[in-house]
Amino acid sequence: ARGVFVFEKNTGTVVYSHNPDLKMSPGTLIKIVTALVAIENCELDEVVTAKEAIQSRVPGSAQRMKPQLKSGEQMTMEDLLHSLLLDSANDAAVAIAEHVAGTTEAYKQMMNDRVKAMGCSNTEFGNISGIDNVTHFSTARDMARIVLEATNNETFSRIWSTVQYTIPATNMTEEERDIKTENYLIDDRILQQFKDDRVTGGLAAFHETSGAGLACTTDYRGMELVCVILGATRQYMEEPSWMVKSYGNFNEMNDLVQHIYDNYKVNRIIYEGQSLRQFNVAGGESSVVGQPAVNIDSVIRKDVQINISEV
Repeated sequence: ARGVFVFEKNTGTVVYSHNPDLKMSPGTLIKIVTALVAIENCELDEVVTAKEAIQSRVPGSAQRMKPQLKSGEQMTMEDLLHSLLLDSANDAAVAIAEHVAGTTEAYKQMMNDRVKAMGCSNTEFGNISGIDNVTHFSTARDMARIVLEATNNETFSRIWSTVQYTIPATNMTEEERDIKTENYLIDDRILQQFKDDRVTGGLAAFHETSGAGLACTTDYRGMELVCVILGATRQYMEEPSWMVKSYGNFNEMNDLVQHIYDNYKVNRIIYEGQSLRQFNVAGGESSVVGQPAVNIDSVIRKDVQINISEV
């Protein structure tokens, strides 16, 4: 991968990084912000009506709901959010944007304003769904900050971790839409080799130009990670040429998560009440003071020993 960033949320520790501030396209990982802005501005049970000719505002090759969202079709915001995050449906993104902001351009501005408020100074979105655009750019560090902010929202975190969801029949379709996640780290329905029970949610991206990206969260033995991979290389078989030999993003994320949990641990560095250094006091109840009032943890290699000694 061209850019990697791993952050441990409980201790605030950067565990691993590689080209963390290299600007590149995050692809459909942008949909994390598409969803978050909607959640922060809508109720989940709001009924959204798809505007006239909605499919004309979705790029021709972009992934859509199955069956495609129709003009005038109605479904709840929660239904659309599940389709957006589980199935990467770009017509769901358009419906959400036009419902919240009136136009996709106005919604794009809301998304850019939101990430700037998070402190993401190296991120700019060129559209609402991540379809590659010359104005798209972000970094592994910024995307990790975005994932951290989004997963602190309980609604987003719940949808982010959903494996399967059913959208009921609508005013335009008689059949239910059964949606399954495309995050192979939490679902082994299609590919069995990538599933990892430590992964609590995620979103994948791929484009021939920008490569394969992946953002996920994990939780294991007291270490909660936010992991982002951008620009991984996807490799194909010689025959048949359409068959994937290595997905890049899923392969590297498996290796990355395994490496961190094999080699790192959360360790208490400073204990509440621990004497670090004594300071003389004149006119006080004690002649000396000197102890921390908080516990401070960090992530260190497993082979590192912390020796506590009083001064």
